[in-house]
Amino acid sequence: MVAAAAAALVLGLVALGCTSDAPETDSPEAADHPERRRTTAFWEVYRSATRMRLARDFGGARSGYEEALVHRPEHEDSWYYLGNVAVELGEWEVAEQSWLNLTSINPSSSRGFSQLGHLYLCRPSIPLFDVSRAEAAFRESLRLNREETGPLLRLGEVFLLSGRIDSAAVFFDAVLGSDPGNSEAAVMRSYVEWRRGRREAAAARLMAFDGSVNDPLPDQPMGEGDTRSGAGPMLAPGAGCQLFEPFQRLLDQGNVEPGEAHAHLRRMDDRLTAVRRGKVVQVN
Repeated sequence: MVAAAAAALVLGLVALGCTSDAPETDSPEAADHPERRRTTAFWEVYRSATRMRLARDFGGARSGYEEALVHRPEHEDSWYYLGNVAVELGEWEVAEQSWLNLTSINPSSSRGFSQLGHLYLCRPSIPLFDVSRAEAAFRESLRLNREETGPLLRLGEVFLLSGRIDSAAVFFDAVLGSDPGNSEAAVMRSYVEWRRGRREAAAARLMAFDGSVNDPLPDQPMGEGDTRSGAGPMLAPGAGCQLFEPFQRLLDQGNVEPGEAHAHLRRMDDRLTAVRRGKVVQVN
């Protein structure tokens, strides 16, 4: 019983973040040690920044993560979340530099390359929009983590914007093969048929989609960057892409009627054709 209680106490301390990386203040000597003081200061600032981020105080969180990085400039999570809150504030260059720093510190950071890809792809109206750079970033993210379907989906969209229709279809089919309920992949695959001139086949694909095959189960474990309150940072892993997200909403709402399918695909074609031709397109 004593051993079990001790084990439970250790697990509780780990869950609260009281690991060996947290400051020890048992003795005056430890408390006065310069490195220990820096560690204590870092965790205080980092945790405060995280609380502000979850409360959607993005300006305060930005300052907090920047201060945390003064204490520990190699801390990957601080760079990652600094980039995320910078996106919320519309500070695109800050976001880019944060994730570039992250991937420089850790060249195996799939999430860092994925965030850069989203930054370059998802907002045609910002100066950093660059399909070629998005492709490079998502290719690296996929190379580092082949178990995720996110980079596959985004590469399909990159190829679609680049006019590589057949390659786009291969990527969307790969996503749907492992995730049949992925509404974004389904609508983009339908649009591939539209671009091929197969209008009726494209509409039929939309109408046949059944998103219920992948209804989320309750109490699934959260991914990194997710929050119970739903106030996670924009561009968190698994988040939508503003350029393409509006197109999947029709499928998310339920069954699609024939007239809706054709009208939806025409709107998609108008929007994405404008982007391909270099026109600035605002997305909400």
